[in-house]
Amino acid sequence: MYIWKNKRNRIEESFLRQLKTHFSKGIVKERTQYLLEWYHYKAEHYRFLSYAHIFIGLCIPVVVAFLNSGLVGTDGIFWVEWDAEQIQKVTAFLAVIMAAITGYFSWIKAEEQWVRARITMEELKRAAVEYGTEIDALSADKKAEYEKIFIRKIEEIARQETSAWKTMRREKKEGG
Repeated sequence: MYIWKNKRNRIEESFLRQLKTHFSKGIVKERTQYLLEWYHYKAEHYRFLSYAHIFIGLCIPVVVAFLNSGLVGTDGIFWVEWDAEQIQKVTAFLAVIMAAITGYFSWIKAEEQWVRARITMEELKRAAVEYGTEIDALSADKKAEYEKIFIRKIEEIARQETSAWKTMRREKKEGG
């Protein structure tokens, strides 16, 4: 998985660099570059948080079950100088931590945000590829008009994502 992730990231970063070469200097290049980099960062960030949530959600219950199994302690296979009361305190502490972490990850909706950012990123890349393949074939006077259309298109993609983000934030505030 790790090798694939690195390969995928290298391929995507190479693709993003190649896309940048099709844009002339100015607002089109800057805005496109900003949006692509922002949504790439956002997708990677929320992907990490989603995997962290899964990992923590699996590990803490296993540790709690192990502590309560009787295998740990002065009478268990894994000898430690903990008595039943200390194991109970550690178990309670881990349960509180698990509840807090689960609540936090549910509140930030990391997986939903990861998927949304990834979808937005792919839509932006698709639009940028369309732009890159079309712009070279246009005459100078038509390039300016096509750039306006392209900017409107990527701004609409960003607007839709921002609207979805606002809806999610509103739902969080309302307790949903």
